[in-house]
Amino acid sequence: VRVAASAEKFSEHPLAKAITKKAKDLSLTISDPEDFQYSPGKGILCRIAGAPAIVGTRALMEAEGIVLPLSQEAEQTSSEVMVAAGGKFLGSLQIVDIPRPEAGAAMRELRSLGCRTILLTGDRKEIAESVAEKLGVAEVQSELLPEAKVEWVRSLRLGGKYVVMLGDGINDAPALLEADIGIAMGSGTDIARESAAAVLLGNDLLRFTDVMKIARRCRNIIY
Repeated sequence: VRVAASAEKFSEHPLAKAITKKAKDLSLTISDPEDFQYSPGKGILCRIAGAPAIVGTRALMEAEGIVLPLSQEAEQTSSEVMVAAGGKFLGSLQIVDIPRPEAGAAMRELRSLGCRTILLTGDRKEIAESVAEKLGVAEVQSELLPEAKVEWVRSLRLGGKYVVMLGDGINDAPALLEADIGIAMGSGTDIARESAAAVLLGNDLLRFTDVMKIARRCRNIIY
């Protein structure tokens, strides 16, 4: 936890915030990372207290030559963050996604407005499908790197669809730029807010459905 929190110290990613919060709860001393390198959708390479450290996906660990135990498998319903330092595997952190309390209601509102909903996520298939089922999202595409999210948005637009992309993370920024309208959550990362055409104040997804209703009413008045 100490190594992971040190590597993630300045990150705005939701998983990073969860890790650093856990370190504070455990009263651990967190160091500043050095030689910091971030690979979108994969993880972090850096040095902590002079030793090389890796925090990220299984694929990143394997690419960096870290030997992983065969039994190191993530639970089906959690996100896995693997940690190595000094060229040796230390362990993994399992982080469970908790949907926003208003997210299910927001999806129902969008369906009532005739919108097609698609969840684009870098999470594993099992996690993504579980979240989509809980929230009532019509379609789900999982294990996507940032460029894959962009390709999905682009393919929808080329198919004649008008795409509104709603996101809050670093990995959402390119897709927010690609969409007809990119909307960022006010509580999201700086780069997401800067990449979006509009920003919703606060952290409430139902505000997005309010915006949709206001926009349609405004358009009807104009017509």
